[in-house]
Amino acid sequence: MIHVCYTLRDESGRYSKFVGTSMLSMFENTREKITIHLLHDSTLSHEIRKKFLQIVYKYDQEIEFYNVDELVPNLIDDMKNRLPSLKNYYATIAAMYRLM
Repeated sequence: MIHVCYTLRDESGRYSKFVGTSMLSMFENTREKITIHLLHDSTLSHEIRKKFLQIVYKYDQEIEFYNVDELVPNLIDDMKNRLPSLKNYYATIAAMYRLM
């Protein structure tokens, strides 16, 4: 079993396609069972969630969704408040999800 973690904050709705493409490539190029762990916030739409599920089920793989806004709201709020004050910091809030 291979475990893969993605983090997603997709206010514009344009980033999810890259996560989906990466998932599809993994499923196409491995024979191993894969579990996707998707750390996301409230910007993950119901439609995109359904598309991820369709990809995963088509390849008989697994996905777990973790809404960080619901799981650790105080930590997320604190990160959002601190991030703009860090000079020359190029990571996004979604990248910070991985550190949790």
